[in-house]
Amino acid sequence: MSTVSDKMKPLGFGEKLAKERKRLGLKVAELADECGINPATQYLYEKGDRHPSSIYLEHVFSLGMRPEALFDSLKDQGNSLTQSNLKQAFFKVDQECRDNDGRLLDTHPRFEQLLKELGFTNEKTKHQANGY
Repeated sequence: MSTVSDKMKPLGFGEKLAKERKRLGLKVAELADECGINPATQYLYEKGDRHPSSIYLEHVFSLGMRPEALFDSLKDQGNSLTQSNLKQAFFKVDQECRDNDGRLLDTHPRFEQLLKELGFTNEKTKHQANGY
């Protein structure tokens, strides 16, 4: 049962991803197929138990998902941020934010690095990064 305070919490990345998928009229299996992943993996992304790569994000953006709907910090930028700039920054961060075994780091440090790549360095952005 959800409470009033639950409804006031900002959505997590996985919840935003699910909301965008539904906005596009796609089922979990359909989006997973379009992105070349297993439906169980898509479910884990939406649940917040697993973190997507930049290649996955490139796929969802090409399908019509809005970067600003997934990342609150991008809402203030309007049209000054192009999909090309975002893609380039994602790829760079995806390569740089890996552990010694080559696995992607958790979403939070990757997202902070992405914000730096895109030139978001003010205090407002730092606070928004905590909730994506």
